[in-house]
This record gives sequence, C-alpha cells and structure tokens, in this order.
Amino acid sequence: MLLEVELMTVTQRTSLVPATDLPVAGGGLLEAPPAMCDTQAMIVIRPSRRRKAIGIGCLFMGPIGLILPIVPGFIFVGLGTFILRDQYVWAYRSVGAIDRRWPQLIPGIEAREEKAMAWGDRQIDKAKRVFRRD
Repeated sequence: MLLEVELMTVTQRTSLVPATDLPVAGGGLLEAPPAMCDTQAMIVIRPSRRRKAIGIGCLFMGPIGLILPIVPGFIFVGLGTFILRDQYVWAYRSVGAIDRRWPQLIPGIEAREEKAMAWGDRQIDKAKRVFRRD
C-alpha cells in the first residue's frame, strides 16, 4: 500500500491513508468492517512535534490521574486522544466514534482548539521577542 504525500511546506507534511486499508504496527493492513467502509473517505495525517508532545503528555497524565484523586484522569485521556487525532490512525478512529455519537460536539471542540493554538503561538512569539538577541 502506498501513501500519497503532499509537501505543503518544508516542515509540514500531509499523508493520506485510505480508510478501508490502514497500516498496522506489524507491517500488514487492517481492513475496516464492511459497515465502516467508505471508499471516498481519507484520513489526513499531519505530523507535528508540538502536538505529539502535548498529546502524549496528556495520555501519560491520564493513568496517573486515574490513580491520584487530584488529577482528572479521564479528561487527560480524552484530551490526549483528541490532540493526537491528526497524528495517529488509532486516535482518529477513537475521535470518529465520538463524532458519530455526538456530531455537534467535535466542531465546537475544534474551534476552541484553534483558538488555544493561536494563543499559544502568540505567547511563543512574545517570548521570542523578549529573549531575542540583537
């Protein structure tokens, strides 16, 4: 199976994976059940180191939060899975199940995510200006 890769910029790639034949860790292909097969559906994977670091950090905090009463574990697991949806196929499928159950929920969360990412970018730019060497 071949992945179609489009170079958008030097640092950002987009990979398209058919939804019916998805690669698995063992090197084979995972076939979707007939009810889920949609030959037109493609999963867009956008690699980002920052998103992976934040998502994996949230997934790491999830089990800790399930043990400790102070940290909300289920929220961190859900947040980590949502952040990683554009990074890994398994996360995309998990968020897809939520989207099928509550279709009005995902667009609102995505809007909040875009707003938070823009805020984070502004904070990084401010920090760069403060610590800039002239």
